Amino acid sequence: MKRSSLSRIAVLSLLVASAAINVLQGARILKLERILDSRAHAGGLGVGNSVPPLELTTMSGEQARIEYASVTTPTLLYIFSPSCIWCRRNAAAIKALTTGMRSKLRVIGISLSQDGVAAFRTETGIDFPVYMPSPTTSLAYNLGETPTTILEFWCPRTV
Repeated sequence: MKRSSLSRIAVLSLLVASAAINVLQGARILKLERILDSRAHAGGLGVGNSVPPLELTTMSGEQARIEYASVTTPTLLYIFSPSCIWCRRNAAAIKALTTGMRSKLRVIGISLSQDGVAAFRTETGIDFPVYMPSPTTSLAYNLGETPTTILEFWCPRTV
């Protein structure tokens, strides 16, 4: 009888612990969903939206800000990660595009990781400036998946 009572208590304790863990995990999932939902509605890029300025850091740690309204040359943003195999494979096409369009295109590289940028640039031969994004820029441009290429150009509206 004692053994049976202990078994029941143990099983009941495990069930209560399991239920508590499930509730905690559910709360964590809901919190993550709210965070992702707020990021999705944070004003990211869309057709017809004004493109926010890029808040960046140079590879030497200096702050930089890239504006669009004062530039009439289209801007190509190449977002990559030095460890990304697809970024390495895509770099040759980006280099060919930017080499052929150098006078008609402003090219800016944005690396999502500072580790390995110098080696990536040497191995791929890209020679345009490369920056690190600020958290504000990462959120506004929804940076995270690589490689990503964004072509931005400023076109004044006439009324």
